[in-house]
Amino acid sequence: MSQARRSILQRRDLWTYVLLFAVSLVVFFLCNSRMLNIYDEGILLTGTMRVMHGQVIHRDFYYIYGPAPLYLLAGVFKLFGSSVLAERLVTLIANAGLITSLYALERRLCGRMTAAVATCICAIWMIGVGIEQVLQVPLFALTMLWSTWLVLPVFQGDLRRRRAVAAGLLAGFGTLCRYDYGAGLIACHIVLLLLAVWWRTSGARRSVAATASTLGSYLLGAAILLVPAAIAYLAVAPLHDLLYDIVIYTAKYYRIARELPFPTIHAGSMDEFIAYVLPPALGLCAYLAAFFMLGRRRSEEKQAIPDWVGFTLAFTLIATLMYLKAVVRIGAGSLYLSTVPCVLVTLVLWSRRKRFSPGYRAGLAVMLLLLLVEGVFAVLNQKVLQQRQRASTLAWIVSPRKEAPLPPLTGWCKDPNPITRGFCYIVEDDRIRAIEFLETQTHPGDTIYVGPPRHDRIFANDNVTYFATQRLPATRWSHFDPFLQNRADIQREMIADLERNRPPYIALDSTFVGSHEPNGSSVSTGVHLLDDYIAANYQPVKKFGVITILERRSTEDILPGKP
Repeated sequence: MSQARRSILQRRDLWTYVLLFAVSLVVFFLCNSRMLNIYDEGILLTGTMRVMHGQVIHRDFYYIYGPAPLYLLAGVFKLFGSSVLAERLVTLIANAGLITSLYALERRLCGRMTAAVATCICAIWMIGVGIEQVLQVPLFALTMLWSTWLVLPVFQGDLRRRRAVAAGLLAGFGTLCRYDYGAGLIACHIVLLLLAVWWRTSGARRSVAATASTLGSYLLGAAILLVPAAIAYLAVAPLHDLLYDIVIYTAKYYRIARELPFPTIHAGSMDEFIAYVLPPALGLCAYLAAFFMLGRRRSEEKQAIPDWVGFTLAFTLIATLMYLKAVVRIGAGSLYLSTVPCVLVTLVLWSRRKRFSPGYRAGLAVMLLLLLVEGVFAVLNQKVLQQRQRASTLAWIVSPRKEAPLPPLTGWCKDPNPITRGFCYIVEDDRIRAIEFLETQTHPGDTIYVGPPRHDRIFANDNVTYFATQRLPATRWSHFDPFLQNRADIQREMIADLERNRPPYIALDSTFVGSHEPNGSSVSTGVHLLDDYIAANYQPVKKFGVITILERRSTEDILPGKP
């Protein structure tokens, strides 16, 4: 191919990527819900607000994810102001970048049509699980894709040092987005590097030398990001706070608190069938990669392994790990990071189906059909939910009068709070009234507390009200998890925080009172220390449906025997 011809094709590919990114961004914006997720999205928004006020992650507030999304979003808020619109746009840009990346990676191994099909199925799944999902998911997915692609040449020869370092850097950034997923990604890459070196070299001495060189460069890249981040944290906070949030609590309580059984499939949750589709799909991919590698090592040891086999092995391993990680919270949304690489690998194999037996081709066809159909069911469920909540972005643009908020709350979209600034996002009617009340009755320097009506059982909690009112939480524990805030030791800490900060108002939200899962989140610990403290020191002043607002009693009104 001539240089001129190659240049024309490269420019055409570049414009394809630009167009795909732009179209994806517009489509994702129109498909995202105007309704906020008061728990997961609220954790991100309130955590960012706390960081912007100088609080340190883990030391000053409980947080189980990585710091990168918080500080990235804090930078965006510094530049453009705090708003849900800014947060959603950053998330949608990351998702549009992810779609473009998926096409670019698939295009390296497949034709345009196959790459387009893979990208469309992945886009359907993004919309189906909620394109507005919190920022750390698409950020981690981007680093997962590109860092893995960077290590793939190790199957064909020695991995360049710069490429290995770059892969480590990306994996390190992924770890700063999600500690657990990032650690798993690094572990997968180490396994891949060891497998590739074992496959390509003979003799223990050569294997050790090749492994040390390749692995050392990769780990150096990861350390370039992770070591300075650890030093910066330890300079201002104790290690125990980080270990408690990420290791101690998770190891001791998270599984019993949040584990769910495999889903029961019914008409309203057909997308949950993906939990049963992924294992056989991944099994087909793993079987082929293992069969090919073992056969080649026995007969043609010195030949480079084809790039599509390395791709299959790498992304099958990562998809399997993400599936196992999500088993605790099994479901379509939790399995998203396993579904995306599974789609990529299955279509790479489908593009080479003539190499395989008729039975294997039939298995691939069934898996592809199920991945597509399950994604369509997920999209339909999202559409039904948006219609029920009157929260469709497209419908709001076309006919806002028919969408929430409805009278008498139509003034909400004119209220310049962080949820409505730039674009009118919404929460439930009761929460709108509570937010408006707290905004008018408190000052910017005040703190508030938002919790459940009873603290002996914890399922989830409202984190959005803090951000919407721009009032800092009165305690370290703004993000609730089972076997934390319903424990006696944590409640004593919370009482001490409330005594020190003395928030003028408390909001008790019963949204999650009726939520029950077959795990520890439905268990009452019988601890009512915080409930007793609130009853003694606060009195109800307003009720907005499921939300009760309490005002701090005057000193003479505090019940005897209480602080």
